Amino acid sequence: MMQLAVRLTLFLLLFVALDFYVFQAVKVLSADSLYKAWIQYGYWIINIGIILIIASFFLFGSRRTATNTWIIRGMIGLFLLVNVPKLIVICFLLTEDIARIVIWAARAILNSNETRQAVNYMPSRRHFISTAAVLVAAIPFAAIIHGIWKGRYNFTTRKVTLTFDHLPPAFDGFTITQLSDIHIGSFDNVEAVERGLAMANAAKSDLLVFTGDLVNNLASEMEPWIPVLSKLKASMGKFSVFGNHDYGDYIHWDSA
Repeated sequence: MMQLAVRLTLFLLLFVALDFYVFQAVKVLSADSLYKAWIQYGYWIINIGIILIIASFFLFGSRRTATNTWIIRGMIGLFLLVNVPKLIVICFLLTEDIARIVIWAARAILNSNETRQAVNYMPSRRHFISTAAVLVAAIPFAAIIHGIWKGRYNFTTRKVTLTFDHLPPAFDGFTITQLSDIHIGSFDNVEAVERGLAMANAAKSDLLVFTGDLVNNLASEMEPWIPVLSKLKASMGKFSVFGNHDYGDYIHWDSA
């Protein structure tokens, strides 16, 4: 427990430091706004609130059970949604800061006889750099939201032709449809899933295989989907193997 608390404390300090760095762009962009205080205080309230919620959950509710795994997935999704765009902003700000330091050093050397301290020569942050950083960061932010709400139903098929030097003649033209990492517990739109299954059936393959992670954590996730998945057809049969999620590795199982 103590080790977990220490790791979470370091996690908290790290991301507060990163938030402070990203906040520099927020300050630049909100400097002339009538809602400056709302924007800046709101930034900290939202970000520190998210960090504390995630940290407290993993500190006091880290045992993965059937009732909280969906909360953990939500926490992970929220963490990525908030922090991936920040990495983009940090890249812009870090590049700008390197340039600022170079300019500061050059001015300090060239003006070494001036009475003003060299620190006064540090260029201020440029508004357009912060603007560009936020605009570019909005791309992964929107992409993650789309992936969470719509992208998971963006099913596609990919056809691959395999050739073998010593393939038996009986397998010439033999077709296999592979479905992998379905994570059926993540879906809630029956019509969308049926559309994806129809794409698999349209291939009219001889063999259909599931190659792992059919569920997220529990076999019970499959129960409401059995009538839907039973619509899959293959003339030579359907087969499945376990993935790490199918074994229930991410659930705490009582020994009793």
